Amino acid sequence: MDQTTINDKIMLVNADGLVLGASASCADLLEKDLEQLTGVFILDLNFGLTLTQFLAYFEKLKKDKKFEFKTYFLSQANHMINIDVSAVYVDSQAMALLHINLGAPEEVKSYYLNSRHLVLENPTTPINFSLGEVMDAALFQSIMDYFYELTGIPVGIIDLNGNIIVKEGWQDICVKFHRVNPAACKNCLESDYEITKGIAVGEYRQYKCKNNLWDIATPIYVGNQRMGHIYLGQFFYQDEPIDYDYFRKQAQSFGFDEEAYLDALSRVPLFTHRQVETAMNFYAGMASYVS
Repeated sequence: MDQTTINDKIMLVNADGLVLGASASCADLLEKDLEQLTGVFILDLNFGLTLTQFLAYFEKLKKDKKFEFKTYFLSQANHMINIDVSAVYVDSQAMALLHINLGAPEEVKSYYLNSRHLVLENPTTPINFSLGEVMDAALFQSIMDYFYELTGIPVGIIDLNGNIIVKEGWQDICVKFHRVNPAACKNCLESDYEITKGIAVGEYRQYKCKNNLWDIATPIYVGNQRMGHIYLGQFFYQDEPIDYDYFRKQAQSFGFDEEAYLDALSRVPLFTHRQVETAMNFYAGMASYVS
């Protein structure tokens, strides 16, 4: 066994958040005896996570089997020690293996703890970090997962560079057809620009995209700078007729398998105007929370 393995800071945690065991190096970091760690709820170890964050992280870990996050540990001397955690979920044992590494020194300000506050206090400060570094993506993904399960309304959070932060319920007609075909994707990108152009914080805008589906967007600001958008879509309104001939011609134009394309079209959800309005009020509120 080499020295690196001996010094690895490892912790085993069950699905209830109780510590099953840890390496000696991990116990030293947490200023505990090994016996003291067993059976302790992980949040009682002074990690910088809320219960909501922990539950969201654990749900994502169980779903994806791997997950990494940054947090901190508060020592007995009240010093904040930044840590990076790489987690793996073991289905057969219903437990998570956490590999803990020391993060940046305390004097190096963490983006998660300071960058957002800096911009909010000085809203004209140029932003040199991304939306994914500002928001708790795992927490928001968990919230949107639950909201989609409850309502069936799809959502996406995308930064200004097109990076996907959160997605749930995206439609096959877009993911498997429009977004992978250069000409159809050009329509998507032009539509993304049109729907978000000049939109103010707290507002939302609906737009029938150039591939003939409804999309709605609301912006996410940090300080006075736009960082990304929350999208609702794609969908049809229940009271509008669907032009199947248009989509047949579109399948032919883009070279899609017509039967598969129309099958994907049949799965696009239908919503009432009231459902969409309620959802966008919720999403606009979420965007304000991020801001």
